[in-house]
Amino acid sequence: MWQIYRTLFATLARSIELEAQKNGYTVLFGSSDEQLDKSQNLINTFLNRQVDGLIITPVAGSQSQIEELKAKGVKFVLMDRGLKTWKPMWWLQIIMKPCIAP
Repeated sequence: MWQIYRTLFATLARSIELEAQKNGYTVLFGSSDEQLDKSQNLINTFLNRQVDGLIITPVAGSQSQIEELKAKGVKFVLMDRGLKTWKPMWWLQIIMKPCIAP
């Protein structure tokens, strides 16, 4: 199962990168390894670099991190999973297309 998830994430990451490049953005990636402290460190690092927004796969216990981003007005999208206490106002549907490296 882990191998399937890794392949899915790699395909999704590549698709995000290609779309971002078409719109003049550069994508920075980081991995929290499902650890709350690493997640906070990555969020802080990206915000200190003044990124335009974040695409986050929340880790267990990250509710307060997400609430803080929301309170600060940071643009973000939650990917792969949401937070149980949130009722989404809209859904993001990602349609994945095969990626062929240039």
